[in-house]
Amino acid sequence: MSTQPFLFLFEVISAISVVVSLIYLAFQIRGNTRAMRREATRDIIRDLNEQNRMLITIPDLGELYLKTLEQPQELTAGERLRFQSVITYSLANFEMALDYYRDGLLRDEHIEKYTEGMLQLFENPVVMEWWEKEGQFIFSQALQDLVAARRSV
Repeated sequence: MSTQPFLFLFEVISAISVVVSLIYLAFQIRGNTRAMRREATRDIIRDLNEQNRMLITIPDLGELYLKTLEQPQELTAGERLRFQSVITYSLANFEMALDYYRDGLLRDEHIEKYTEGMLQLFENPVVMEWWEKEGQFIFSQALQDLVAARRSV
């Protein structure tokens, strides 16, 4: 009796097994990608909530923010430093969101409004002064390019 029919049968079974394994792997990758997207979105929400918590719990931070927007020329050196620290914190979180977006973990609709809100900060002279002197040097080229594009509009 020839073993040829059995070899052919084993090859067919092996091929089917490979296809089934690939289909299973595709479902697992898709599920993992969804989980990673949820986690990235959760990270962004957590960071935004932390920023809001700071505004709520630190008594004069909201007033400092408004003073910086409305009367930047009246800021003391200490107030300017505090505000720049808050902006650094906010931009670091935003830069993380941009990385998530570039990695495909955030969708367009999630990043567009966030980007618009963050870039509005650069309309403030205190933010621009800090950015030009030192801020831009601590952030990625991608963020620097985004800010430069906004300024040229």
